[in-house]
Amino acid sequence: MMNSRRLRVVLDTNVIVAALRSRRGASFLLLELLSQGKIRIVLNAPLVEEYEEVIRRPMHRRMHGLAEPEIYRFLRGLIAAADIVETPPDRRIVLVRDPDDAIVAEAAIEGNADHLVTHNIRHFAEVADRVSVVTPGSLLRIMAE
Repeated sequence: MMNSRRLRVVLDTNVIVAALRSRRGASFLLLELLSQGKIRIVLNAPLVEEYEEVIRRPMHRRMHGLAEPEIYRFLRGLIAAADIVETPPDRRIVLVRDPDDAIVAEAAIEGNADHLVTHNIRHFAEVADRVSVVTPGSLLRIMAE
């Protein structure tokens, strides 16, 4: 990777799920880059709670096969590697397309993230003027420049 500055990114929950389900895709590679310290993740408490709730769902557990202690270690590792931000109540974001995605957008905007990484770019069209919204593959291409 040519870029020497560590990018600060927010990973949408769908990127975390994709990374845990397959070790072959760009989502998994982003987790590898995070573990190597080549990118920095930005999180807020509601997003961590969403990660936890979603990856514990039976349909996802069947795919990723992680036991409870492994899920705990994974989440603790993300938190340990993260810049944690908080959104003041007066700066809450409301997204029309998918209101549940507001916590992801808030983390990216409040944390001054370089990129919000998602598989659903159109869900974040309302905030694309405030934060760069990219797919995992696009982020890897940006980093390779």
